[in-house]
Amino acid sequence: MKENAKITVSPKVWTPKQIEEAWELKQKLGTNAMYISGGTWVQLRWELGEAVPNHLIHLGRIEDLPKVKMSSDHSLNISAFASLAACRSSPDIHRYWPILAEAARNVGSPAVRNQGTIGGNIACGYGDLIPALLVLDAKITSFDGKQYITDELINFLNQNPSDKIITEIHLQKSANSSNKTFYKKIGRREAFTLSLLTIAGALLVNDKNEVEQARLAVGGGDMAPKRLLICEGQLKGKVLTEELCQRAHAQILQEFQPHTDRYTSSHYRKLIAANLLIAGLTDALY
Repeated sequence: MKENAKITVSPKVWTPKQIEEAWELKQKLGTNAMYISGGTWVQLRWELGEAVPNHLIHLGRIEDLPKVKMSSDHSLNISAFASLAACRSSPDIHRYWPILAEAARNVGSPAVRNQGTIGGNIACGYGDLIPALLVLDAKITSFDGKQYITDELINFLNQNPSDKIITEIHLQKSANSSNKTFYKKIGRREAFTLSLLTIAGALLVNDKNEVEQARLAVGGGDMAPKRLLICEGQLKGKVLTEELCQRAHAQILQEFQPHTDRYTSSHYRKLIAANLLIAGLTDALY
């Protein structure tokens, strides 16, 4: 929406029934149009007084995929058009990927969760589910006008998500039941507000208390969610101790560089992110 001039009239809503039709509409209407699914992201930006394009291409009529489906290989396929409420209530997500259910539970009000979709939460580039999906090593299938492409979420976010139509999200069940995950969100009570901060982590520690795998992610506000790759590298292969957690805390403060906005300072975000992430790591000690 940064590319659109602010308007004073209601936008025209298009309702294609096929992915290809939606893509062709976007190519025709150009930068004066955007895809929406549940429409909650557009409503949030409108509430904040920001620009809304003249044309909205609503993807909600495209119903080609099951909402949430477990495959025989224990991977999970989630339609991009699945509501946040459906993600929150899915027994499979609750059992195998609980931080995704927790992230969905923390988005807005029940009305927002019923309307908002997981695909829209990702496509906006700032969604509160993204940190959880990053540490779960999610993959994304999207349509680029010619073909369907599946790529890791971390790579997808480094491109321009608004140029593609997300169709599915894929999660692989961990082969190790000792894999520990955690998620926290700091925000305000209003239904239509950006979170101040979201953090997520996934940690695999072996019998020797060595970190075999670590994934840490941060996001919130207008910050694009990101993995803390340097900190992850410093943890991997090390024995998880309080001293290691202290070094990780210092690295997070150095690696995470959020900006100051009208709600909170960069220093506050850095400190809270480091504290919450280390609290999650420390829990794995006991």
